[in-house]
Amino acid sequence: MNARLPAALLALAVCLPVAAWADDPCGGLSLDAGRVASARVLRAVEKASPAEAACAAAIGQALGARAGVRSVTVAVRLSDAERAAGAGLRIGERFKSALAEGGVPAARISVVVPRVPEGQQGTVAISFTEKRAERAVAVIESMGGTVTAGGDRSKLAPVARGAQLDPETWVATGAGSTAWIGLADGSRLRLSENSLLFVGRLHLDDKLERVVRLKLVSGDLEAQVRSGGASSVFDISTRFGTAGVRGTRFRLSAGEGGTRLETLEGSVALAGTDAQPALVIAGGQGATLGRQGEAAPAPLPGAPTATAPLEGPLKAGGALAWQAVEGAKGYTVDLSRDAEFTYDVRHLESAQPTLALDAGTEAGKWYWRVAAVGADGFVGPTSKVYAFDLKR
Repeated sequence: MNARLPAALLALAVCLPVAAWADDPCGGLSLDAGRVASARVLRAVEKASPAEAACAAAIGQALGARAGVRSVTVAVRLSDAERAAGAGLRIGERFKSALAEGGVPAARISVVVPRVPEGQQGTVAISFTEKRAERAVAVIESMGGTVTAGGDRSKLAPVARGAQLDPETWVATGAGSTAWIGLADGSRLRLSENSLLFVGRLHLDDKLERVVRLKLVSGDLEAQVRSGGASSVFDISTRFGTAGVRGTRFRLSAGEGGTRLETLEGSVALAGTDAQPALVIAGGQGATLGRQGEAAPAPLPGAPTATAPLEGPLKAGGALAWQAVEGAKGYTVDLSRDAEFTYDVRHLESAQPTLALDAGTEAGKWYWRVAAVGADGFVGPTSKVYAFDLKR
């Protein structure tokens, strides 16, 4: 284990499952979000077994081969009595030596000895910091469920939070899944469930002059676009046309029958695929684009005012309620486990300004919001977000 592995081979060692890397002494090793994760528990003991020593050496090699590691912290968690006896520093020095042998400069390794409650086994946790990477133009900021991405539409692979998106990349969300995509200029895109987005071009210079060209193949997307420079381009196209924006907040839906745009703030220029001039859709308006071209803008229904529950507990069988919106033919209600509506999202519908929760809704904390649906099918802005604790 003292021989240095090539970086490419080491990356495979970190990523492959245990069955595909039979001699991995850690039984599976990953370096993610500044933490070292190992299938083998790192015990805080003064005399390590050969397998534990080999795992520590493997971690040292993985960190040593990772470009940009600035510091490594070895946390030896022990009881008060063991800490007082100096066991923590001795164990920490052993791990420090193993990491240094793997290629991590000793000056960058520090040891801390936090307390573990009496009666619990002492363990060792290893974390690290890295140099700030080159600014990512697009990143998966948060997500819920299954999100896949890749350059080949037929071979998309699951991605995790923090994944960077390159130009010419497909991004897809599965059933019940959502993804927030953040751009370096501060713009954000929320991809709803069962959606497919093609990131065609992403360019952002030091003055935040941007060229962003996306294609929404199917599904729903909500965008919060920061204002750009005079020469900036931010276009999202569908099979029926293109939405060109500067600084605004809007929703875009792509389906077989056409494209639906709902502008919540600012304005969006909606242009078909023919030579007709773009139609400017101002905040508070919606428009559709289909095979017959653009339809005249129509006003969106107003945002509902939620009335209950606004906080606190909600008994099983309880209902959500809000004030009716004039002209609404129905309402859409979003439930989620987080306030950004990315985790365990439920999309529900109601014809009345109230909604009884299904008996299958799990107990725990939920966030909710509601929007009105107009007679023409446009969905207006949502209410404020509130939370409740469902009791069973």
